[in-house]
Amino acid sequence: MSAREAARYLNEDRKTIAKMLRHELPPGYQRSKQPRRPTLDGFVGVIDEILRTDRALIKKQRHTAKRIFERLRVCATNVDMRAA
Repeated sequence: MSAREAARYLNEDRKTIAKMLRHELPPGYQRSKQPRRPTLDGFVGVIDEILRTDRALIKKQRHTAKRIFERLRVCATNVDMRAA
């Protein structure tokens, strides 16, 4: 079967079929650089600390995403008040 026939049969582009034939396994996706998160970057340490302490607690007592967000809002408000 030719690549053109395979493309038609699989309903894929011929270039996609050519890539598939070049690699034994799919090459996968690799980011060229880490995503920028300017708003979140300042709080990554706080979030990591909350999650680290939660590991010692039973499941029912761990923080939810909403509760972590509320704690971060309070933390950000306190930082803003100190800066003013």
